[in-house]
Amino acid sequence: MDKYTSIILFTTDGKLIFQQKDKGFKINNSGKITTFGGKIETGEKPLEAALREIEEELMIKLKEEDLDFFGNYKDKNYRDEETFVFAYMARNINPEKLKLKEGKSIFYFSKNENLENYNFSNLARRLVKDYLSKEYL
Repeated sequence: MDKYTSIILFTTDGKLIFQQKDKGFKINNSGKITTFGGKIETGEKPLEAALREIEEELMIKLKEEDLDFFGNYKDKNYRDEETFVFAYMARNINPEKLKLKEGKSIFYFSKNENLENYNFSNLARRLVKDYLSKEYL
């Protein structure tokens, strides 16, 4: 089973930061709004993969202490194969420093918005619901 990281990012004013994926063949969550993250490479620890993915996708360098473990989830990839996900959170991200390198666009979500109005991936939707239910915001 492939393993992935998923990172929930928060702006300094508490908005959640996501990416809208490009549309295309063989892209996990094609066209959907989802978290940043990606596949854990052979020999890589989940936290290392999360830090690498954030730097690759947003051109920001975070440190281990910037990420808090959020939980483990099961998901499916574009081939409908089950995957195992290590989810993390990073707070106080300055949106002005983000430079999107992968995906179609950056998407900001406020806790006051209706989650059902947007085309979130299944995993991103579960993460947001879990986050809001734990009243972290």
